[in-house]
Amino acid sequence: MGNSKSKDGRELQSKSTTSLLTKSIWPLLHKGKQANRPETKASLLELGTDLRLVSGSPEVCDECMKIFESLDCLKDLTSEEGLRVERRDPITDAVKSCPICRAIRQGFFRWLLYPRLKADCGEPASDEESNQALPTYPSTILAVKHICFGGGGSPHWQNMLAIYAIPDDPATEYLRCLPYKYEMAGRLNIQEAKRKLRECQMTHSSCSRVVTPLLPRRVVDVMASEGPRYLNLNLKLHVTSSGDRGHYVALSYCWGKKAQAKTTMENYESMTQGISFDILSQSIKDAIKITRKLGIRYLWVNALCIVQDSLEDKTREIDGMGRIYSNATLTLAAGNSQSAQEGFLAPKTPLKGYQLPFLLPDGSYGQVMAVPCKPGQDLAGRFPLNSRGWAFQEYILSTRVLFFGHGDVMWKCRMTPLVPLFSTPFTSAPELFRNVYLYPGISRALEKPQRDWPSSEKSSIWAEIVQSYNNRELSLREDRLPALAGIAERLDALWNDRYLAGLWKSCLLQQLCWYKLRADDLPSNEPYLGPSWSWVSVDPPILFGEPPSSVDVEILECSVELTDSNARFGKVKSGILTLSTLVLPRSYFDNQLAINFDHTYDMQQYKDTRFHLFDPFVMVKLGNRRSSSSLNCVLALAVKDIGDGKFRRVGFFDSCLENRYDERVWERAERKLITIV
Repeated sequence: MGNSKSKDGRELQSKSTTSLLTKSIWPLLHKGKQANRPETKASLLELGTDLRLVSGSPEVCDECMKIFESLDCLKDLTSEEGLRVERRDPITDAVKSCPICRAIRQGFFRWLLYPRLKADCGEPASDEESNQALPTYPSTILAVKHICFGGGGSPHWQNMLAIYAIPDDPATEYLRCLPYKYEMAGRLNIQEAKRKLRECQMTHSSCSRVVTPLLPRRVVDVMASEGPRYLNLNLKLHVTSSGDRGHYVALSYCWGKKAQAKTTMENYESMTQGISFDILSQSIKDAIKITRKLGIRYLWVNALCIVQDSLEDKTREIDGMGRIYSNATLTLAAGNSQSAQEGFLAPKTPLKGYQLPFLLPDGSYGQVMAVPCKPGQDLAGRFPLNSRGWAFQEYILSTRVLFFGHGDVMWKCRMTPLVPLFSTPFTSAPELFRNVYLYPGISRALEKPQRDWPSSEKSSIWAEIVQSYNNRELSLREDRLPALAGIAERLDALWNDRYLAGLWKSCLLQQLCWYKLRADDLPSNEPYLGPSWSWVSVDPPILFGEPPSSVDVEILECSVELTDSNARFGKVKSGILTLSTLVLPRSYFDNQLAINFDHTYDMQQYKDTRFHLFDPFVMVKLGNRRSSSSLNCVLALAVKDIGDGKFRRVGFFDSCLENRYDERVWERAERKLITIV
């Protein structure tokens, strides 16, 4: 098999210090049969080692051990070129079982192009912190986060080793990597969160605020007295006065189906006097702990700060929820929790990996835990919070977010994408809201107001928001508009537009081109969600089609009646859309049109009434568009006569999807006034 080499091609030799290490620690790690002996287990426990990780772990061969024992190799690992390591052939059992050799063999073709290992490091320690006995020791190695195999190409094609510190090991005094087991709300994460918060407030022009934010109508006062029973002291619902200012944290979390402590009209007065910590759900308890550790006095959480059995209070507070999250100093996102009872500070799951020796600046040896991974792998999982509809605007509108994932804590602000608190160049954002954050139009729309927004750009931005939002779940169907009201309010102020039941007046024609791939099985619009011409009237998912490039319709009137006149972006009672356009009865078409129906009931009735004397279905033309193959496509709405001169939308039609369609049929169309409700 090949040998590890430094830059000048020298074969690496074991250092004298390796023999010292071999006498003390390595026999415990390399002799699998000995690892199960009682005395061996005791020795490992004294070293602070987790037996679940060592037992059955693959053994690293001697050649790969030398990579981390040698000062020359550490220098090469942190260099621009990386450490050249030749491919290992599976000649011996040691090489067959060695995880590093196996990774090299798996990446054979990339290895031919770039046969190197390269360290991915964070910010290096200063020389004063390093306490170096070896003057040529590379300080960057103390900030190592990953060892990358086969670099030189896209990092997403690489295999990697994530490097973690082992608690109580001498290496922890030097290394800046995360421990492989740590508390989510531990000192390390809290210190880094405070640092990022301070940096964001002082240096980020898009995030910092000149004045302390206005407090919401109610907040939870979490600042307790000192003492062993501090958790139950001075925790109360604080009712603010108009103009009160202060820093506060907002919580974004999944309620779940089980009952939890909440503010009601009956207990309102007692909650303002004091709240027992013990009655709260675990997620709220966790949020209180984090808020206190961050040194912030107030916490906003909807279960406690909204009177849950008061329709008037809920309507008023929900209408202002976008401002609450936008103004918050920090939002805590309980991404890993499916319900409030679970909490979000569960300990990090022990990682399965193997231990490696690590030469330290003082000339001694420590140990690190190496865990095989792919770039962004630890962040790419789906989170329960990702499926919650209300959490969408809470995340989008928040100035700063501290996101609690599956064992990792992440940070996001308006100038920083979602990354781990301890990030490296190879870390990537999780799937949570990935497309929304990376879509540049949305970021510009929410953060940099412009006076002149083309209607086409507005329509594209809103379509992206609605489609992403509609992939999430709501406990109540009628919350579809309220759960998006905060984003709508923000855009209304920036666009100077008019919001109409989930659509915008300036780009209404483009946004009428929504459709469903599969019709709803539920009864049409029960309970009432919105007018049939709005996507709000159907259950998700919905898609927006390409808008017409030439128009055959004139919008004469579009208006909605709000359920609460003070909630301009909330629920609606009714809506009306009057068009002057070309209209054709369904009977003018020689075949069943390929209509994307909104509801199965209408789809079945459309088939059943094909040859009836009274056919309630008509086609309403919106305009034409050019397909990718330069076909002239007709876009139309399928509507149904419901009496009194009114129609209800039942589907969307794009002639490019209809093979047997003849567009000349529209030469027989009449221009009429059509009122859709």
